[in-house]
Amino acid sequence: MRPFPKVRELFQRIHDDAKRIMLASSGKKEDTKYYIDLFKIEKLIEGYTSGDDTDHSKAAPDIFTSSLEKLGGISPADAVAIGDTRFALFCEILRGEGLRARA
Repeated sequence: MRPFPKVRELFQRIHDDAKRIMLASSGKKEDTKYYIDLFKIEKLIEGYTSGDDTDHSKAAPDIFTSSLEKLGGISPADAVAIGDTRFALFCEILRGEGLRARA
């Protein structure tokens, strides 16, 4: 499998803008680590949350709630969720939780 083009560059840009990055994936921990290595973003993120860390995965907001907690309990209003899908319902659920969401 090949990564989306420019993924690392996007993470680098966000990191260079002094934004904190917590990767939130509904996948299993092992798969999430694989993609972190594939994209070569380990040094650009503060950590990650996987589907193994929560009781409910997408479309529930649990992986994002877990990510906010790992970032020190920051407010959803101070966070932005960027997705790798155009799943509009998922974005609406996140917005309902107070997160700005982009797909």
